[in-house]
Amino acid sequence: MALTQKYTTSPRTFKHLTPYERGKICALLKEGFSPSQIAKNLAVIAAPFTAK
Repeated sequence: MALTQKYTTSPRTFKHLTPYERGKICALLKEGFSPSQIAKNLAVIAAPFTAK
């Protein structure tokens, strides 16, 4: 059986957070910053650290 269907899933564009970025996130959370404020500060999306 031949595959004739093309997959339309685009490649993922995320990157893993560095240990430095993780530390900075922890520090900013302790200071009371919201996840969206931290994301703007680090220029990343908020999902990686709101899910944990």
